[in-house]
Amino acid sequence: MESTNDRFEKFIQLFNTSENEQQYNFLFERFDNGMPSSAFGTIRHEIRNCLIYGMFQAAITLTNHYMEKFLKVALINSEVTVMMTDYQLFNEQREAAIKKFGKKVLFENINSAFDKNIITDHEKTALFQFKNLYRNTFSHFDHQSLISDHDIELHQFSFINSGKISDGQINAKNLLFDLGYADAEFAKRNALLYFLAIDDIAMRYELKQSPKMIQLLLNRGFDSVKIFNQIKFVGKTQ
Repeated sequence: MESTNDRFEKFIQLFNTSENEQQYNFLFERFDNGMPSSAFGTIRHEIRNCLIYGMFQAAITLTNHYMEKFLKVALINSEVTVMMTDYQLFNEQREAAIKKFGKKVLFENINSAFDKNIITDHEKTALFQFKNLYRNTFSHFDHQSLISDHDIELHQFSFINSGKISDGQINAKNLLFDLGYADAEFAKRNALLYFLAIDDIAMRYELKQSPKMIQLLLNRGFDSVKIFNQIKFVGKTQ
């Protein structure tokens, strides 16, 4: 009988693949440059691990959380005008800002972030698209947009009395609604790109809050401007 350690070692080997190594190497600079991110650091590393180990639906779901958290953190911070050492006023402003933005829906926070110049017009357009395509699909299980609108031919056969019993059609959106492979394949194709887009926006925000960090990272051999500008937001504005 295998020991617990032996079983765990076999399990770990499932993740020791060339694809996972390639993903780790691709994301290395983004995470190992020493850039502090107190608000987003933990969730970023959890998403990275999901991407490396092929848990793409989990990565998308966490990136949804990352997007909403970034917007609320940035909006709340934008309302605070004093240092933390101004204890009473900081506490009052922080509390008011949390009440103002903490319960707002994503649509409103995207618009507010644009109005406050936290995001650009192209980023606003992209975030609305992400809301509909990724957030609604994987956090709200509203995934009908992933299934093409066509009929599937079905044939019923009998193993007892050989021969066809019936023919019929069912719309793919109805037949495949609760099957997981479509979601999994979509997530596999899109999880990395979605994360890079949100991470670029959030980390550029972090660098704006601490502009001296750009040179500090450059002195360590990491070009943060290049690292966090991998996704280009272009196209029609709303």
